[in-house]
Amino acid sequence: MRSELIVCLLIFITLGVFGDGTDEMKTEEVKKVEGESATLHSGVQEYHQISWMLGPEDRNIATCRSNTDETQSCDITDERLRDRLKIDDQTGSLTIINISKELTGLYKLQIFNSSKKLSHKEFNVTVSEAGLETDHTKLKLGLGLGLGLLGLLVLVSVVICCCCCRNAGRNGDVYQYVKNGGIVFRKISSRSDEESPSGNNE
Repeated sequence: MRSELIVCLLIFITLGVFGDGTDEMKTEEVKKVEGESATLHSGVQEYHQISWMLGPEDRNIATCRSNTDETQSCDITDERLRDRLKIDDQTGSLTIINISKELTGLYKLQIFNSSKKLSHKEFNVTVSEAGLETDHTKLKLGLGLGLGLLGLLVLVSVVICCCCCRNAGRNGDVYQYVKNGGIVFRKISSRSDEESPSGNNE
C-alpha cells in the first residue's frame, strides 16, 4: 500500500500537478500612432526582480531590482534606447517615448515577486503612420456622414408620403406617385371634381 502511494505521488509530480512556480503567459496588443508614447504596465506594485526583453532574440533592454533597504532601482540596459525608454522604479512599468517603427515588436516581461515566484507578460507593439491613421479616420467619418444623410432622406420621404396619404384620405383626393429625379406626388382627381358634374346636371 505504501509503495502504491509513493508511485502515485511521483506521477503527480511528473505531470506538474503541483505547478512549476510560473503563471500562464499573457499577451496584450498595443497599437499606437508614430510619435506617440506607449506605456507597458507590469500590473504589480511590489517585486523582487523585473526584466524587460525585446525582439525574437530576447535582447535585455531594462531591469529592476528590490534592494535590501526595501527600495527599488531600475536601469535601461540597452544603451541605444536610453533616450527612448523610461521605467517606473515602483512598478517596473516601461514607457516608450516618441514611438517609431524601429521600436515595434514583441516586448517580454519577467517578474519575480517577493516570494520569488516567476510570472510572464507579453506586449505586441505595432505602430501606424500618422498620416495614414488620419486618412482612415477621415474615411470613417465621411462614410458615417453619408449614411446619416441617406437615412435622413429616407425618413423625410416616408414622412411626406404619410402626410400626403393622410390628406388624400380626408379630402377624397387621389394622388399619383411620380419619381423623376426626385419624389413628386401629383393629384389626378379629387372629390370636388367627381361631384361637380352631377351638380351641373341638376
